[in-house]
Amino acid sequence: MKRRVLKFAIAAGVMACLWTGYVWYGKPKLDEHRLGLIFNALSASSEPFSGPARVTALTALPREQMLLMVFEDLSTPFKDIEDQLRLDGARSALDLAIAEGSDEARLMLGKAFRDGIFGSKNSVDALREFQKVQRNIDAGVQAGDSDALYIHALMLSEGLGVRLDGSSASEAMSRSAEGLGGWRLKKLAGSALSGLGAFNNEKKPELAARLALRMMSAGDNSAYWIGARSCN
Repeated sequence: MKRRVLKFAIAAGVMACLWTGYVWYGKPKLDEHRLGLIFNALSASSEPFSGPARVTALTALPREQMLLMVFEDLSTPFKDIEDQLRLDGARSALDLAIAEGSDEARLMLGKAFRDGIFGSKNSVDALREFQKVQRNIDAGVQAGDSDALYIHALMLSEGLGVRLDGSSASEAMSRSAEGLGGWRLKKLAGSALSGLGAFNNEKKPELAARLALRMMSAGDNSAYWIGARSCN
């Protein structure tokens, strides 16, 4: 009996080590390999939002933004990219971003489960991912952290694991925008100007103008059109 228990314990330990090795080493390597295959396929494709120029544009982006946009590109079928390759690449892009700490990627994964992008719709797995995000950001939201508020606003605006609340989403996004930087700042400036996304069709030209000024101060000249349009 003791030998059986010992053998079971040893087998369980070996399996745990193998699984840990896969999660921390094997899976990321596989995901990077799939990402490379996707870039090759996109580069060879003649469809819209593909080709060498698209791959060059994607790889020039900040890492998290690039992974999220790869997923968005692959969320719909391509005529000349085999479906399994496309879906494997889409999932790998999200998994890489999640492994690097992206709560927005985890939200996208939950939505993919909800919408059946990877197969049958799965509301249980979707809710599980939304709840993980909620746990990750809860303390930050309470503390007024800009990144946490940004994710919180996305959840409120679509009812992702929380009650749909457009007014609170717009308020949370406005608060988050004051402290965000980089590509999300640019995205939010445009959204505030047009009232898109979590701003719930409420245009905020004054907020857009303030964000455009911050972008200009950081050397982003593409913000001038936002600043100009916010004055109209």
